[in-house]
Amino acid sequence: VPALQSQLMTLLLAEADPPVASFEDGTLLLARIDRLLTMGALDQAASLIDAAGADSSPELFRRSFDVALLTGQEDAACDVLKTSPGLAPTVTTRVFCLARSGDWNAAALTLRTAQALGNVTETEDHLLSRFLDPELFDGEDLPPPPSPITPLIWRIYDALGAPLPTANLPPAFAHADLSTHAGWKAQIEAAERLSRAGVISPNVLLGLYTDSTPAASGGVWDRADAFQRFDAALTKGDVTAIEQRLPLAYARMKDVELEVPFATLFGENLANYKLEGDAARFSFEIGLLSPDFKRLAKPDAANMDARGMFLAGLATGSVDGLIAPDSMARAIAPAFSDPKLADDIALLVDQGRIGEAILQAMLRVDQGLVGDLDRVSEGLSALRILGLEDTARRTALQLMILERRG
Repeated sequence: VPALQSQLMTLLLAEADPPVASFEDGTLLLARIDRLLTMGALDQAASLIDAAGADSSPELFRRSFDVALLTGQEDAACDVLKTSPGLAPTVTTRVFCLARSGDWNAAALTLRTAQALGNVTETEDHLLSRFLDPELFDGEDLPPPPSPITPLIWRIYDALGAPLPTANLPPAFAHADLSTHAGWKAQIEAAERLSRAGVISPNVLLGLYTDSTPAASGGVWDRADAFQRFDAALTKGDVTAIEQRLPLAYARMKDVELEVPFATLFGENLANYKLEGDAARFSFEIGLLSPDFKRLAKPDAANMDARGMFLAGLATGSVDGLIAPDSMARAIAPAFSDPKLADDIALLVDQGRIGEAILQAMLRVDQGLVGDLDRVSEGLSALRILGLEDTARRTALQLMILERRG
């Protein structure tokens, strides 16, 4: 659920006191950074690393180096090792950086020493040897990539002219395809993946979708074409064209679960037009998925069904007297009419463990999507009582509109 993903990001980046029982070795900080990296939030992870000091420990430097490798900044990261070689987390990193700086002799000596001591795997040995002297292996096949693939291994394969596709790798690797070195299709697919995770601005998606003319049909090309046609209609203010093109553009965004980025881009502008038919219904939903959802919730009892009225009620924070149109709405309603804290979450609050309470509230909603819908009510109730009203409302709206079920 995008609203919960956004709330998790806020928690991970918050300036907060660590738990009393937290370790003094930075375990919590590393866990936060690792979670951001898992989500593909490289810029956000980098901000935490920089605040702590990337050169303050090998563990922080390793994570900083991973970010650098995936964003094309590895030379700057390698420069740090020139003055602080002890930060190198692995022999592979040390050899790679020595070679990147042009010190091939030192790189080769370091590798040979590591070979003698058994400090590199067979695959690492083969890749690094080929990286240092590719002519010796002319005509030989590269070894199959290991599992898991690290950012450094990925970068070495790329440097050897055999880039590994990122589609089946963790989201963080998609950042490598945002560069101008990748083709337009790869850039769009990377932006879609990262937008879905909520870790890049929707404007990146806008820029890529409208960057060129689709070269073919099907898949990403159909999405780009539908997006461009709708964007052009909205830019011109052509109501007839908007009504014609919005349903298809919105459907293409639904295909790849990008409704919220689409709403962020167009919700406010779209609300300025009086539309009819399916376009009117989609415009209403898109407005509720946008950051301006409270202002754009315009209940019109004369022209709105029970579902529309309930959605408008969620946006304003009150569903009293409204009909819950389906099972999800019936699970959500108690959180907005009579919110109560579950006993275990109440105990966390009493102990001042607010961060844990928020995480438990989010977990309740997640659990509800794959089983007991009563958990959804518990989670939303907790979010409201803990003061996260906007998160609760946006989550409820997205549960209704996006139909994200496990």
